[in-house]
Formats: sequence, structure tokens, C-alpha cells
Amino acid sequence: MDERVRGYYNPKAIERKRVLKKWGFVAGFAAVITLCMWPIAISPMFWPEKYQEIQKKGRAGLDIEKIQPGGMKVWEDPFGRKKPRTE
Repeated sequence: MDERVRGYYNPKAIERKRVLKKWGFVAGFAAVITLCMWPIAISPMFWPEKYQEIQKKGRAGLDIEKIQPGGMKVWEDPFGRKKPRTE
């Protein structure tokens, strides 16, 4: 039965529902983007140890100086800061 016929027609309530649906869509979209970004960008920032270990295993036994393309040097800090080695 139509809301108008029953006497429950309330334009403010209908507007509220419409706004809540719109914001629900926006919140859902933001949640999906966050879930997609979690394994790509967010997780490595919070727990870098796992990815550092994978990188060490991948580079084990390689001479990085020899495999640089075009005879380029390995990256160095342009400001000359000394970074403590974590090995």
C-alpha cells in the first residue's frame, strides 16, 4: 500500500533515506578501495620486515654492481648521509 494512502507520508523521512543511501554508497566505495590497497601499499608500510626478508633471499648471491643496466652506479644518497646497515 502506498505511504500516502496510509497517512504515513513524511517527506523528511524519505529525504533522509535518500541521503543515507548516497553516503552508504560513498562509504562502501571507500571501503572497497581500502581493501584493495591493503596488501599493496598499507601492509608493507606497517610490517616491512617480511618484505625485507623476501628481498634478501631474492638478491642472495647476486653481484648488484655487475647487473646494473648501462654501466650505471648503484644508487647512493645524494646528500651523503650515513645510514646504519641492518644485516
